[in-house]
Amino acid sequence: MSEDRAAANPSNRFVRPFVAALAEVTDFSQQPQYPIQTLLSVILLGLLCGQNTVLRIAAGAQRTLPSRRRRLQLPPLRVPSRSTLSWA
Repeated sequence: MSEDRAAANPSNRFVRPFVAALAEVTDFSQQPQYPIQTLLSVILLGLLCGQNTVLRIAAGAQRTLPSRRRRLQLPPLRVPSRSTLSWA
């Protein structure tokens, strides 16, 4: 987005990636396998893609491209399982 368009719409300055917003969520788990913002990001992206069950969200996470996995802070060869996503 150009600087002119951002300046023309002041609300654009307050929009930030949802991963950054989710980083502010407090994680109360004792020994987390994944950061809470990663789990919530996987769940939200799955829901936005029409995956309406935990099983489908987990299956979609398995098919996630490596570049997207890096952006979501997922380990290269591991994604949250259905039971992990059910907890979140």
